Amino acid sequence: MKTIVVTSSVTYTPENYIEFTSILAKHPSVVGLVILNNFNLGLLKTVLGLFAMGANNMATQMVRNIISNSQRAKEQAYLELGKWAIRLDSLNSQEFVTLAESCDLILHSRTRSFLKPEVLAAPRLGCVNVHHGVLPKQRGVLCDLQAIAQQVEGLVPGFSLHEMTSVLDGGQIFHVEQRPTQHLDFMRYLSEGARLEAAVVSEFLSRVESFGHLPEGQPNSKTGAVMWKNPSPADLKRWKLNGLKI
Repeated sequence: MKTIVVTSSVTYTPENYIEFTSILAKHPSVVGLVILNNFNLGLLKTVLGLFAMGANNMATQMVRNIISNSQRAKEQAYLELGKWAIRLDSLNSQEFVTLAESCDLILHSRTRSFLKPEVLAAPRLGCVNVHHGVLPKQRGVLCDLQAIAQQVEGLVPGFSLHEMTSVLDGGQIFHVEQRPTQHLDFMRYLSEGARLEAAVVSEFLSRVESFGHLPEGQPNSKTGAVMWKNPSPADLKRWKLNGLKI
């Protein structure tokens, strides 16, 4: 089986998600890494906006990830193992479609890209996403932050593996990992989770390799689901007053 790992050049996670991508580089089914080049004017505006809203830890981490050599470190983890790494400006380009057609599975995480049907249909087994929320209830963006910040009973942060479809955060659910936390430090939460995410994904890839096909997943019903958007300045202010560190 041939798997391609896909992620962004710049994320807001501590160490820029290097631990996750580096661990997956060692999986025998993984043949290469695609890094989406998301460093642009829009990203800089996002960083300034985070500072303006008081999300200083998150903004500072993004600055560190921009100026560090972390992108090269991601690539090097693959090159040292005789695998390939490539940077692309779009995941909906013909170049990526061609790459996807050459593999069995795309493993996607942390790009915020919505893949067009031609890309989704290109790999033999399809595309699987690491969604940072507990599906099917938590949809949209920054679900883990919302779950931590709101401190509502029964609302637990975590992540899910699901099949990517033309519906945002849709597709059958292969795995849900709940990560209850006793602290309100979002960056610490992200740092603690990268290795666990990689372990869960590695085990999933081994299962798929053994089966020769994707396992039968659970239904991903929208009933009772919440579609979260980026938090507003008022949200962040309220959460910080309640003890959130971001």
